[in-house]
Amino acid sequence: MAENQIKALAQAKNEEHLQKIHSVYKPMSEEVPLPSEGFLYKNKTSSITIKPMTAKEEDILSNQQLIQSGKVFDELIKSCVIDWKGLTLEELLVGDKNAILIAIRVISLGDLYEVEVTCPSCLRKNSIEVSLLNDLKIKNMDFELFNNSENKILWKSPEGISYVLRLLNHNDQKQMEEEAKRKKAMFKTNYKESPISDFLLNSIISIEGINQRSDIAQILSNAPSKEVRSLIKFIKEISPDYDMSYDFECNTCSYLSNVNIPFSVGFFWPEGRSARK
Repeated sequence: MAENQIKALAQAKNEEHLQKIHSVYKPMSEEVPLPSEGFLYKNKTSSITIKPMTAKEEDILSNQQLIQSGKVFDELIKSCVIDWKGLTLEELLVGDKNAILIAIRVISLGDLYEVEVTCPSCLRKNSIEVSLLNDLKIKNMDFELFNNSENKILWKSPEGISYVLRLLNHNDQKQMEEEAKRKKAMFKTNYKESPISDFLLNSIISIEGINQRSDIAQILSNAPSKEVRSLIKFIKEISPDYDMSYDFECNTCSYLSNVNIPFSVGFFWPEGRSARK
């Protein structure tokens, strides 16, 4: 038998073997629309393609080093996205990133999510079952707020102060986390977390035309809480994202409340198992 015939036969057997392996669990994929519809991305990518989690992703979710470093969701997304269509994880808007995580959860483990929430009135714990597709809503982007597809939004506070704002992306989140770690290492026991101030400092481009970061920090330190809360509310309202709020009635006292569904590693362990065995 000629050498090329031997190679062709070996290749055919190898392909047959691979087909048999893939026939056990057929590969799946799903298109995920992004809440921002790609409006602020250079290539206007409005969706990406994902695959369901497998044993590989179970290893990622169980990796204590990744959990403690806060990188577990990043690695999960990298592993499950099979076509970025020109996008990168770093440039993903925070809301688009959340939508991808929810889509991975749904395609891998199903739509229903059982979670325990505490009643604000009687403080009793309630076990509720949330439909991620039917009970949660997508907040799409209001394109009219943005000029020429730039990540800049004008806002006037109740006190008449003019702000220029921007939506944060994954890279912004990483930089904020790294800055917090740096401060913690520097100040040690004297370190005080400042999530609200950090979020606003990164979201604000200018206040009344003032754009120096140190000056903006000083202005914010003098801003009344009413103004700060109005600003945070506005940013949340205009940010494309999944709305994780849920209306529930307490099983014990019948108190009606709106709660936020927790978004943690436990989100991917529906049976109530811990990521650590």
